Amino acid sequence: MKVAHIWEIPDQLAMRGGDFYDTYGNLTFFADTTTLVDKVSNGVDKDVTVKAHTASRFMRDPAPYSVSAAGYKRSYGNGRRKGALPGYEVVFVSDAGLPGEQRRSFQYTGTLSALVAWLKDEAKMLVDVYGPSGSLTASVPAATP
Repeated sequence: MKVAHIWEIPDQLAMRGGDFYDTYGNLTFFADTTTLVDKVSNGVDKDVTVKAHTASRFMRDPAPYSVSAAGYKRSYGNGRRKGALPGYEVVFVSDAGLPGEQRRSFQYTGTLSALVAWLKDEAKMLVDVYGPSGSLTASVPAATP
């Protein structure tokens, strides 16, 4: 599944941070992400050259053909993933119980305590954090500037 952002949540004292997989780019609605590293945008395009060589059409081909040298561009480190995302599901809810309630789910690989500690410094609004068991882990008020 294509991921819009893979935010790197930093360690908070003794609590281990981790990768925060934001599939649709919704974390910026709940928190300020300017201090985070986005692993998806760290991709690098490199030029790759292929040497000239011979190739066979089939096994024991009596007349192999030669392939000329060529070059192409390859993209590395773009965070492409196949299959399920790593970590466990975390759900953020803002304005819980009100008509404008926003509920979004993310995948996270670190500890919940580190995520909540980071969110206390960066939250834009009151955010309820639900852990992998579906129970309310913390209600984080908006960070004071």
